Formats: sequence, structure tokens, C-alpha cells
Amino acid sequence: MLNKKILKNMFTLEGIDGSGKTTQAPLIKEYLKKAGLKVQVFRHPDINPLGEFIRKNIRTFDPWLRNQLIVLDMKATLRNQEKNYDLKTIFIWDRYIDSFYTSNSEMTLKEANDIMSEMPLPIKTFWLDIDPNVVLTQRENAVNEHSDPIWLSLKQKRYNKLFKKYPERFIRINADQSIELVTKQIAEEIIKICK
Repeated sequence: MLNKKILKNMFTLEGIDGSGKTTQAPLIKEYLKKAGLKVQVFRHPDINPLGEFIRKNIRTFDPWLRNQLIVLDMKATLRNQEKNYDLKTIFIWDRYIDSFYTSNSEMTLKEANDIMSEMPLPIKTFWLDIDPNVVLTQRENAVNEHSDPIWLSLKQKRYNKLFKKYPERFIRINADQSIELVTKQIAEEIIKICK
């Protein structure tokens, strides 16, 4: 992964289910816009026909097909942006290549890197780090496939592995803080990097 192209205006939000990625993305965008910056937020899977198809059917695909569709969805999103690519616009992804690895329990990090070899790297990845037990406590009335303690713990271990392997790219954020504080920490770091 270290030989890949790094996009100096791309940042990613990563973390286990319930860590606050989807909550933070629009808040960070608004904070940066108030600071006079142009921002685009992307979701993975994207909000397009392919992304919605993946989202609705992800549990029915065999791992190979699921992984190929996910890569295709990311490539399509990036390709759509190439037409209007502007280094002055900040790109923020709600999940990107790191969640591809952490969400595939059958995949090694090397296999994930090989599959994602054509994807550019963000300049920084903000890992919204939170104890899986905190998420489970918050979600005790909304049990679903994202509330499995074994699954959340495995994803947390995999994020920790990525954090240790790529310390130059990852910034760990305590996601158990107030929403406003997390937003401010991430947005201020982006502003500092983009100056």
C-alpha cells in the first residue's frame, strides 16, 4: 500500500459500526464549509444504483462477487469525480479501502491490498475508535447484524492492526467523546493539513 498514489485532498472516516462515521461526515463538511473550504462527501457503498444494489444484497453474495462489486463501486465513484477533479475541493469518504479489509473476516491484509492495489490512498484516515461494548450498550434496543459482539471485536482488532501498520496515515480519534468535540478535532486537523 505504501507505493500507491496519495490524494492530498482526500480524507477517510473509518471505525466499527456505531462509531459515528455517518453522523460525523455531514458535520465535518459543514464545519469546513464555514471555514471557507469546498467539500464533497462520499459514502461507501455509494448512493447510486450499484451502491444500493450492493447494500440490499450484500449478505447474499459469495465473498468473491461481493468484493468485486465493492471495488467496482469505489472505482465508479472515483471515476465520476475525475471529470470535475479539483485539488481545492476536499474529499471525505464515509468508509473507504480500510473498511474493505476490516469487514472481510475471510481476507488477509495482503489479499485486501492486492485487490485494492489500483485505489488511491487518502492523505489521512481518521479512525473513530470506540470500545465495541459501548456501541453494544447504545444499541441494546436495536439489535441487528451490526450488533454482533464477536463481529464488532474482530473489526476493532483489524482497525487496530491497520493503525499500527500505517501510523503515518492513521489518526486515532476517541469516538466516545461528544459529537461536537469529535467534529472539531477532525475538521481542525483537515484544515491544518490543507493549509
